Amino acid sequence: MSRSLPKLLFGGAIVFLGVGFLLDGVGVWSFGDFFSNWWPALIILAGLISIYSNPRMPLWPLFIISAGALLLLQNLEVIDVSVWQVIWPTALIVAGLSFVIHGGFGRSQKVNDSSSDISLAFSGVESTNTSDDYQGGKINVAFGGVELDLREATIKGDRARLEIFVAFGGIELRVPKEWEVRTSGFPLFGGWEDSTSKPTGKNPPVLEISGTCMFGGVEIKN
Repeated sequence: MSRSLPKLLFGGAIVFLGVGFLLDGVGVWSFGDFFSNWWPALIILAGLISIYSNPRMPLWPLFIISAGALLLLQNLEVIDVSVWQVIWPTALIVAGLSFVIHGGFGRSQKVNDSSSDISLAFSGVESTNTSDDYQGGKINVAFGGVELDLREATIKGDRARLEIFVAFGGIELRVPKEWEVRTSGFPLFGGWEDSTSKPTGKNPPVLEISGTCMFGGVEIKN
């Protein structure tokens, strides 16, 4: 149920929009006027879905929720400020906090860490992890790209868990053929592709990947 709730909310929003425009088309409800004021609620919903799907990576989802709330208050004439002049400096602040908390600008690197902890904005990184006890980690991308190569890594236990959040960016993961990949990602106006081959051995190590992809793409391959 916890995995299906974001899909239910997103699907319900699409149904609501379809019904609204249908009623507008037949002259029952002036939905266009309603939607012109309330469309930022979709941005708020996107942020809520992403923070629900990935609660341990709240920084960018909270920014998205706040931006949507400001745009909605502006449309409803509750506040009289230039919202976009507030949003873009705040985006820079959030990007700076991401660098401070998780570290690093775009770069190429080869590491031997048990977990991946990558967070970036307006940048990119190519990372190769050769850990012999890989346990997963977190990837947080906004307006950027991450290429993570795990083909030289090993999962010592039965599974590892990787949580991701992508907004207006992309993530490419490369994993060994011996791993089984299980995904529970939620694409929101984005793409999510798992093209890995099924492992042939018994009881293969499992990489569990979960998270949200908004206006971007996630590709997992061998």
